[in-house]
Amino acid sequence: MEKDQELQKLKNQREKQITGIFWFGLEIAIIFAVPAIFAALIGKKLIGGGVWLIFLMTVAFIFSWTVMGLRYKRLNKRMKKLDDKIFSLQKEIENK
Repeated sequence: MEKDQELQKLKNQREKQITGIFWFGLEIAIIFAVPAIFAALIGKKLIGGGVWLIFLMTVAFIFSWTVMGLRYKRLNKRMKKLDDKIFSLQKEIENK
């Protein structure tokens, strides 16, 4: 019975992670929008646009994708740990 409760707890944790994907989507928008806005403002107002604007937008884009890669890697690692625990508990319950 204890294993069943632990399994249910892990499944609930996984559901919370899935719900967190909504917030992750919002975070994605912010991760891309903020650097792009700063690059556009700096490029237009301070430098005068042109080639520098394109350069700054490219840097902002690369920065955003780097941050996204790191966030995805962290989230994926958490989800794999939960899925592995769920899988092993299900195996134990089945073998009883």
